[in-house]
Amino acid sequence: AAQFCCPAGIAISPDGGALFVADYGNDKIRRVAVTTGEVTTIAGSGEAGDADGVGDAAEFDNPSGIAISPDGGALFVADNGNNKIRQVEVA
Repeated sequence: AAQFCCPAGIAISPDGGALFVADYGNDKIRRVAVTTGEVTTIAGSGEAGDADGVGDAAEFDNPSGIAISPDGGALFVADNGNNKIRQVEVA
């Protein structure tokens, strides 16, 4: 099972079925299924960095906040260590 390290921000999907978590210490963006508690990584390699990409090809440096678009299609992540707001597409 996935282990969080300093989760720093959460957002809930418009339908209430998923939580999205900025996992600060693991440099990842996680999805938690509300009904089952299943945790999956949707973006981030786990290594601090500043790379755009899909899934584990993306790199963050201490993501610390997260928001979701009204339609649930995109996450906006405060990438603290890179001083950027990053967009993550939600599949």
